[in-house]
Amino acid sequence: MSTLCCPECFGDRGLRNSIIPSLDPDYGKCSFCGSSNVDLIEPRKLADVFEMLIGIYEQDETGKSLVEWMRDDWRIFSHESMDNAHAKELLGEILDDGEIVRKKFSPSETYQSEGLARWETLRDELMYHNMDEPPET
Repeated sequence: MSTLCCPECFGDRGLRNSIIPSLDPDYGKCSFCGSSNVDLIEPRKLADVFEMLIGIYEQDETGKSLVEWMRDDWRIFSHESMDNAHAKELLGEILDDGEIVRKKFSPSETYQSEGLARWETLRDELMYHNMDEPPET
């Protein structure tokens, strides 16, 4: 049986209320955070969402892991059971890349230069507004 993730892994209302329900979820116990009676999806189905998020970071050996950035900037992986190991495993499955979660990153200068207001605006745009529209085919 494949591993499945749930909205509780991420602790994000956009994923919980809009994105995951739109992906034809199953129902049961989460493979990652252990939450019961929750919507479940294959992690890879979230690739587009997370590729948008990580697109604002660039590899930097003095930076932090993507999991750390996801927690700090986006408050993702906030479930108490989502320690770094579980979060890295889940992000690696979402991106279908177990190596990327071991690398260090920093925000791209394009986004960093305009400060926190830009981060909040971008987060809101990516996580809530764009996801209400059906993807172009």
